Amino acid sequence: MRTLRLSVVATVTLSLVGGLGSVVMAQSEPEVATGPEHAWVTLVSEDCDFAGQESWGEGDGFTWYHGGTYTCDLVFSDPRVSGTLTGVYSHNCFGAADLPCVFWDSEEITGPEGTWTGGVWGTVQAAEPQATSLKVFTGSGAYEGLTFLLHGVGVLGEQDFYGLIYEGNLPPMPGLAPSE
Repeated sequence: MRTLRLSVVATVTLSLVGGLGSVVMAQSEPEVATGPEHAWVTLVSEDCDFAGQESWGEGDGFTWYHGGTYTCDLVFSDPRVSGTLTGVYSHNCFGAADLPCVFWDSEEITGPEGTWTGGVWGTVQAAEPQATSLKVFTGSGAYEGLTFLLHGVGVLGEQDFYGLIYEGNLPPMPGLAPSE
């Protein structure tokens, strides 16, 4: 639904030129995301188990850890994204093993009425272990057509997560042509 706003300048101009008559000019306001499908989300609790085995090795100036698996029970402020998360991680750590790492994971959240599938990108300072991450999920089942963005900052395994559930897809990155 779009909101219309009467243009005061147009009304005054019409009145001066030839009288108001039955002409009214309106401007369109941008649509505001509202409704039950849109929601700000915070992580309430998580209980994770990093049980899967990983492969690791050393490259030219970095150590890598790939293929480790994990499972988490998540409770969010919105029940649509609460549920069981399963993931597979990959980390590349630069210099010694306790220096900064870049990671990318694939994750899936099985919720009460559907599934969220997506990826995670982030950094971790292994010695601290401070981390930041960005998660992007696409909904299916009852969540079809929804996107869930989640940002986390803090100590790895104890990050504060904040996000948004909204209708539609991610916009294209600036300067990058959309794929066809």
